Amino acid sequence: HDYTGSTYMEKDAREQQKNKIKIQQALLKLSRLDYESFDETLRMISETIASALGIERVSIWLYDSEKAAIVCHDLFSLNKNTHSKGTILYEYMYPVYFKTIMSEQIIAVKDVYTEYRLSEFVENYLKPLGITSLMDVPVRTQGRRCGVICCEHTGRHRDWLQEEQDFAVSVSNLVSLAIETHERKKSEELLKLREKALKKIDN
Repeated sequence: HDYTGSTYMEKDAREQQKNKIKIQQALLKLSRLDYESFDETLRMISETIASALGIERVSIWLYDSEKAAIVCHDLFSLNKNTHSKGTILYEYMYPVYFKTIMSEQIIAVKDVYTEYRLSEFVENYLKPLGITSLMDVPVRTQGRRCGVICCEHTGRHRDWLQEEQDFAVSVSNLVSLAIETHERKKSEELLKLREKALKKIDN
């Protein structure tokens, strides 16, 4: 008898079950975020995505005030266990990509080298970093797109499972919550400063 087919299926089912559990644990962990520090929250989110999906790079990008560029607020590298930030991508240099992230719900690509929407990144970004598969999810606040979470896989091409895509969308909602909390705190601090200044004038 040839049992290899059924063995593969069993192994596949076990892998999928393991992945599901990892994703559930990651969501549970992220549900406990306190949103005290904006930077710390983003670091925690990118680390949790990387380990839950087993991918090399996760980055969180937000639009600048003119919506003419996206700025990297956190990039986590799983193997190096490092965080970095500050890279800026300008729309005029990557018009196809910008149009895509403004219009599509999710970009889940198995082979980045055959994907037209990512063609602007192949030579100067994807190839040098060995990225083979990619999943990008837009971040929205108050109904408007304000950024993107970028999940980058190196090594063999991978299909992004539906539960992995759903997980990424759930996490994008947490990023928008972090942004809204951060904005509210900034507004409250500004209000306090203004009140202090007015008191000084009155005195």
